[in-house]
Amino acid sequence: KALMPDDFRIMTVSNRRVSGLAILQTPLEQITRMWAKWRTQKNLQNGEEKLFARNPKLGGFCFVSSVYRALSRFQRLSLLDARLQPNVTPLSVYWSTKFACVRLITADDIERFMRHLASRVYHLHPDRDATDLSKWSSHSLRVGACVALHAMGFSPVDIQWILRLRSQAFMSYLRNIATLAFRQ
Repeated sequence: KALMPDDFRIMTVSNRRVSGLAILQTPLEQITRMWAKWRTQKNLQNGEEKLFARNPKLGGFCFVSSVYRALSRFQRLSLLDARLQPNVTPLSVYWSTKFACVRLITADDIERFMRHLASRVYHLHPDRDATDLSKWSSHSLRVGACVALHAMGFSPVDIQWILRLRSQAFMSYLRNIATLAFRQ
């Protein structure tokens, strides 16, 4: 229950502040800032709030547009399932065709998705290569993010801040990839 729709608030170009699903009434290009509050975190920094601002160099607002799409999806799903409440239901929900209802995304769902992707990308067979595929899990996202940020030139301090890590233990995730070798 780390992020719920009501944990987001924005400021518009006219300095108007809006929160929760009401954000969707503001066109994306009118948003100048977004704050996100993490209610529950592994690092125990519960209630931490972070500001995301538009980056003119990148020409975009990746985090904000992703949240905007997730809020829109949440709003559509709430029409299918009245139990979804923006102040208590996590944003990470999906429509399960198997169960014909809205369900929370779990570590098992992420693991299944990661292993499916790995089997497609690396041409691994689900049965013959089960041992290799077992290396992919929901934790792979955090490891991959560390490696990607490091390869992009972010410092360990930046990586620690971006991924909200409390210790330097993430340094063991870094791999000797070509980008890093070239930089050395």
